[in-house]
Amino acid sequence: MDFKPIQKLAEQGFLFAPTAMGMTYSKLTGWPDMASNALPTLQQWIVDGLNLVSVAKRGHGFNIDIDDIQAATGKGFQSSWLDGLYLVDTPSGGLHAYGLHSPDTDAMGTLVVVYAIKGDKTSKKIVELKLHNSRLLHQPPSGLTSRRR
Repeated sequence: MDFKPIQKLAEQGFLFAPTAMGMTYSKLTGWPDMASNALPTLQQWIVDGLNLVSVAKRGHGFNIDIDDIQAATGKGFQSSWLDGLYLVDTPSGGLHAYGLHSPDTDAMGTLVVVYAIKGDKTSKKIVELKLHNSRLLHQPPSGLTSRRR
């Protein structure tokens, strides 16, 4: 696992929690409370063979998970909203975006979800804005690209 992007994000205030290697979410009890940006802690988790997930927390960072970019654009999502965010392309053709909270985003709820069919929570999730105590896989698997926008 390449620690340099994690270190850069942690130094800016982003938080991470440990998860099992290969997992995109943590099954550990109390994982939101384990979230840290302390570099020695993050390094130790990696040495211990764990993967890291980015944790959205008020006063720190938020995550945007876009599963279907075309559908999101069709619902009014504007790519300019991602300016200044750290972006990671996903294997399914989606996008993960990481940003630091502003007073506006800090005051929002915990999770905003846009579904393929408005109001139908059984339909496909197109976009998830994860604001507090939500997680998102950080380190892209081998072969994926990270980019700063």
